[in-house]
Amino acid sequence: MGKLIQTALQKTISIFLALVFTVTAIVALPVSIVVVIVGFPVFALFKSRKAFAAH
Repeated sequence: MGKLIQTALQKTISIFLALVFTVTAIVALPVSIVVVIVGFPVFALFKSRKAFAAH
């Protein structure tokens, strides 16, 4: 009986981990795209500001 519960638990955990991994991958893609879209102009502006301040 204990062995059956252990096997079921292991299956549940592996399915849960796969689900978490999939959700993370799906969420991380648009987040990284948004970070690049938002972060790049900010970084460029910050760089040009630094160069402007140096003059």
